[in-house]
Order: sequence, then structure tokens, then C-alpha cells
Amino acid sequence: MSQGLVVADTTPLRHLVAIGKADLLASLYRCVSIGPVIQAELQASATPERVKKWIYGKPSWLDIRQEPDLGRSTLFAKYLLDPGERETLQMAVALQAELVLIDDRAGRNAAKECGLRISGTIGVFESAHDLGLLPNFLQVLSDIEASGFYLSSSFRSLILDRYQQRFRRLKLQATTEE
Repeated sequence: MSQGLVVADTTPLRHLVAIGKADLLASLYRCVSIGPVIQAELQASATPERVKKWIYGKPSWLDIRQEPDLGRSTLFAKYLLDPGERETLQMAVALQAELVLIDDRAGRNAAKECGLRISGTIGVFESAHDLGLLPNFLQVLSDIEASGFYLSSSFRSLILDRYQQRFRRLKLQATTEE
């Protein structure tokens, strides 16, 4: 479980809320921070009603912070980032976040270039599964795809390979503990 600052972009929150698994974030990270742009994106008219209700009733573990004054930062100018991704990464750099939750490829690349540690929606599920917080990983994977989360066939295969490795490791641990 992480004790440092965790900053999240819209996509992981949106999909975790959509399938009723947002509280995994509280279990894994204690507190997650977002900026006002992310808050607005979660309240946008095109956002699913369940997500809008969730952000309006903001859980206690979600911290909405004003973005630190970064002036006209050009740190991420070479990347095609939307305003939410830019805000998330600028916050993470300015506040020295331990982890950034982001799924967009350009955002992930920008974060890596700045030396930020990243995870995405699937990484949240994998971490929760490793800790025994998510017993039915395959069902959750199916649920997240049904919520509109896109997984390429190659990424899906990679996720399933990692699941099999975790499953074998956990099974081996259980056998040696007996």
C-alpha cells in the first residue's frame, strides 16, 4: 500500500467508478489527488450518470487540489495531451507525487520522461489482486471492457499472461505455507 502522494487522471477514475471498484484506490493508496480539470471532466455532460453522482458525493479519500502555480509550463509541450492529462502531470511533478494513475499513451510517455512512476487502470487491478483485494480478476477485466475501456488484443494477452504468472505464484505460496 502506498503512503505517498498519488495523482490521478480522469480515465482510471471514470472506469473504476463505472464498474463499482473505485474504493480499491482507497485500499491501495489511502488518498488520491486530482485537480479541478479532472473534477470538471468527471462532471461533464457526456460522463455516465454513475460517475457524475460519485464525484458530486466525493469520497473522503479523494482530494481535489488546486493546481500549483506553474505559470505557462512548457514541460509537456511536445506531447499531445488534453488539459486533464497536462494538469495531472504538472501536479505530479510540482508536488513530487509517488505515483500517477494515467492510461493515455502520450501521458504515460510524458510521465516516464519526467521520471514519474505510473500505473493505469489495469495496474490498479493487478495490485489489488496481488494483495487479495480483488479475488475475481478475470470478471473485473471483463467488466472494465464492458464499460468501454479499450484493450488491444496484444495488451489483453499480456494482461492474461501476467495473471497466469500471479496465479501460479500465489498457488505456490499457498502450497509452501501449508
